[in-house]
Amino acid sequence: MLLLILKQQVNQPVSFTYFILLSCILTIVILSFMRTLREGIYYLKMIHAVPCNNCKYFTGNYCLKCTIHPKKALTEQAIFCPDYQPEIQIMSTYSITCQRICSAKKSFHYRL
Repeated sequence: MLLLILKQQVNQPVSFTYFILLSCILTIVILSFMRTLREGIYYLKMIHAVPCNNCKYFTGNYCLKCTIHPKKALTEQAIFCPDYQPEIQIMSTYSITCQRICSAKKSFHYRL
């Protein structure tokens, strides 16, 4: 009987120590995950600020992405590019109507 009481008293501090150790490790893991998530969100916001897709000199080709700065294209260095020229697509009412008619003709020919 005395052995059982001593055994229970000895196990309680060990289980409490394991609980404290486990909670510390779990806290470190959660904080690390939150920091990584915060850094990832910051990086994505920064990458979405790259204006290359709307630039006049952006080719969209994998081999030559930009005709002026091919090494900087689609990177963080391109965020404040001094040669950025927005590509302006002016579509008149005539061209929009023409596109609709042409697409309707194509779909009509496919039906035949």
